[in-house]
Amino acid sequence: MTYKEAVKKLRLILLTMLSISLCSCNSLFNSNHMDDHEYCDMIMKNLTTYLAEENTNELKKLFAPKLYDISTFEADLQDLVDYYDGQCESIIGSVTTGEYSNWDYEEKKHQLEYTIVTNEDTYRFVIYYVVIDSRTNNNIGINSMYVLKLSEDEFPDKIYGGSLNKVQDGIHVAYPHELPKD
Repeated sequence: MTYKEAVKKLRLILLTMLSISLCSCNSLFNSNHMDDHEYCDMIMKNLTTYLAEENTNELKKLFAPKLYDISTFEADLQDLVDYYDGQCESIIGSVTTGEYSNWDYEEKKHQLEYTIVTNEDTYRFVIYYVVIDSRTNNNIGINSMYVLKLSEDEFPDKIYGGSLNKVQDGIHVAYPHELPKD
């Protein structure tokens, strides 16, 4: 075999190995990657499962740890469990994502607006969920939640996130402004 033939074979082998490597990495990446909406759908599936099972321990883990310091947090979770009836039949929603980064900080948040149909009622969920906060892990998770039964909604054509003074019907869980002052 001449030098030229050996170089051609070596190039062909390297090109083949590189192609296989890139293809397998790409398929591996795509099979494990979720887009924002799929990720939020997964959150909602877990949420509705824990609500149907009345599992407040697992439900609590979906929320940002900083909210555990709100004096009414445990009672709010129990109120949510008591308010929610039935087994989930469908989950339909939209997700708005906000991202921010600079040289020393990265943040990613989702606003989830979902309609959940159970065998008992229909619910509207408005949730603020922090995915990334490079400064602290205490913000990762649900930061606030508002839930309203459609049967109690005075304005069913509008999606409403609840008011801070909690005059609207429905359940409010974890408003960060209720955190104790340092």
